[in-house]
Amino acid sequence: MDPRPAALLFISPEVRIPTLWAEIERRMTKESSLGHTYSAPGVRRARVTWNDASGTELQLTLVSWARLLDRMNALTGDDGVKSDIRQLRGLAQVQDA
Repeated sequence: MDPRPAALLFISPEVRIPTLWAEIERRMTKESSLGHTYSAPGVRRARVTWNDASGTELQLTLVSWARLLDRMNALTGDDGVKSDIRQLRGLAQVQDA
């Protein structure tokens, strides 16, 4: 593995986060392990460490579409971008239902 910092991001409907996280944990192998974990509504994070001499780590994040879009909306001041985010939020709500 490359020793530089890395991240892996999964985006899913919020209702799927518990089952997807369980599947991620199940698929961890003897070659890697989940370290420090964080959990909040709409997001789960963990540090993944490879159990070899490299000590390579990456940040693994599973986030809901709703949480990601809400955060993007909070960070932009552009009305056009906010409008696009509202449209995506509506699509995400339909898909979640």
